[in-house]
Parts: sequence; structure tokens; C-alpha cells
Amino acid sequence: MTRKLAPAVAEIVVPHASELMTLYEAAQRCDIGDIQAEIHRIKQLDPKYIPFVEQILILTDEFEIEAITHLLQAHIPTS
Repeated sequence: MTRKLAPAVAEIVVPHASELMTLYEAAQRCDIGDIQAEIHRIKQLDPKYIPFVEQILILTDEFEIEAITHLLQAHIPTS
């Protein structure tokens, strides 16, 4: 009997908080266009951010703005 292994799950590397602020502000404004533009900018910074970017894009496609905001809040220090 042959067992198939599950595909490796990509590690999600989150950009530094300073890179997330514009994205977070766009999410607070519910501005899908700015969210997409900023997430594509982040994708160009480093290929290691692609799994993070894909997660945000899925939420954007589903108009899950509140979920995006909560996800980003977890990675942005609050004062």
C-alpha cells in the first residue's frame, strides 16, 4: 500500500509592522483597491511574503475586510 504525504504547508512570513501600516489603513477604510495595490507592493518586496499575500488576497476576494483588519492588528503594535 502506498501512502501519499500531504503537501508541505508553506510557512507564513509576515512583513514588518512598518510595511503593514498602509495596508491596515486601507482595510480600516474598506478600500479594496488600495488593499490590493498594497498587497501587491508587499509581494514584490520579498518572495517569502507570498503565502501571507495569498492569505490576504483570499480574504479580499471574499470581501472579508473585518478579517483582514483583525489579522493585521495581530502584527501591528498598538500604542
